[in-house]
Amino acid sequence: MSQLLYWGDVLTAVSILLFFTAAYATKRISRKTFYLFWVGVLIGAVWEFGFFLVGPEFSETPAFIRTSPWPLPPITQPLLHTFWDGAIFMAGIGLTRKLLRGPHFTRFRISELSVCIAWGQIQEFAVEMIAIQGNLWTYTPVWWNPVLCNMNGGHLTLVPQLIWFIAPIIFYLAAIRIYGNENDG
Repeated sequence: MSQLLYWGDVLTAVSILLFFTAAYATKRISRKTFYLFWVGVLIGAVWEFGFFLVGPEFSETPAFIRTSPWPLPPITQPLLHTFWDGAIFMAGIGLTRKLLRGPHFTRFRISELSVCIAWGQIQEFAVEMIAIQGNLWTYTPVWWNPVLCNMNGGHLTLVPQLIWFIAPIIFYLAAIRIYGNENDG
């Protein structure tokens, strides 16, 4: 089961990249939206590669362990997950547009930011639950990443939740900057 989930992870990440690239090439999304996706990818790269560098390949006391082996070279996991992160951020943009009245992302609005943060928290909790239930990986308790709760031998920890509290704020500010007053996203 875990290998099937991992291959689904890989296929989805590649599909995300292809989708955004094709949507931009065929003008289904604006240049600003395409740039914003890449901003999300770059923001995600900070923690994806950060956790990779404190993971099992580089540490005797890693911040996470894979409970099943990743099917590709280890460096591909954080790389592919950056595409997931870009798409997750863009889903937050979509939810904001769906749930709130416009104009969107033209100025700071606490309601827009709240949707982005709530989405970040919900999806992060879901990702960790799927990883634990699917026997993929779990965070290891370390002093800087305490356990919030345990589930089936895995640990839901604080740092990923903090990341998905702070990162949507940064992404939201980037969305305002990129979309500006034109709101053509």
